[in-house]
Amino acid sequence: RMCTYTAPVSRDGSFRGLVTVDILSDTLLSDLVRLRLESGYCTLISGRGTFISHPDSSLVMHKSIFTLADEHGIDELATAGRDMLAGKTGATRIRDYVSGEPKWMVYAPVPSAGWSLAAVIPESDVLAPIYARLWRALGILVVGLAVILGIVLLVSHRVTEPIGRLAAAT
Repeated sequence: RMCTYTAPVSRDGSFRGLVTVDILSDTLLSDLVRLRLESGYCTLISGRGTFISHPDSSLVMHKSIFTLADEHGIDELATAGRDMLAGKTGATRIRDYVSGEPKWMVYAPVPSAGWSLAAVIPESDVLAPIYARLWRALGILVVGLAVILGIVLLVSHRVTEPIGRLAAAT
């Protein structure tokens, strides 16, 4: 199987010929399947919603994004599929069809082929850097509050100690 892309060549507004590029689709698709995100994956969807490439080879050319959404009751996947077929770019939170784990799907059109490319990434991977920053900020906040509390106690002791001595002397 082969994917072919053809573009017209013109000069001074007149047609001169065609330029054609052929790519073996097996090579392209196997490269896409091997393209691994940390713990996510990429998938390619046809203009009709059929999986052209997916790590689960049983889906490739046998199921569409819509049948997968229907079989597993994932409405947000069907909505993303409609957006993909409309040529939209987007990101949506979906539930994994195998584990039920929350994942993020980011998709964009491949206009020259009428396809859409999607990357599916576990939510834990997406949010890990945010959680790391939050914990770091919380640590800084706790240390800052401890320093402020120490300064307040020191200043209050220095202010109240002479008053206490004065009260004891009277």
